Amino acid sequence: KEAFDFGRFLSAAENGRTGKYDAEKLMKYMDDKFKAKEAHTDKLHLKNVSYKTQIMKAENQIKHKDEMGDDLKFIDFHQLQIENKKHVKDIDERNKKLLALKLNS
Repeated sequence: KEAFDFGRFLSAAENGRTGKYDAEKLMKYMDDKFKAKEAHTDKLHLKNVSYKTQIMKAENQIKHKDEMGDDLKFIDFHQLQIENKKHVKDIDERNKKLLALKLNS
């Protein structure tokens, strides 16, 4: 694609009378291409840095999880069971109220 674009540019930049190319147009074309490539590499570099920081964060989270130990203590598990029972009870009560309202209407 680059070669095709360059060939198309050369045919447009060629002087029909003399058969020579306009040096200023050629320099501008090359500068524009160089700047575009430079911008693309900068963008990729920033993306790479972003990915590296994401990887470091994920590794730190894994390391932290391993250090802390992700198993629940018996007391924590028991507390969660109690909370779960309360929530299930609340849900059942609300479902009964909703059913009663549906039957009344």
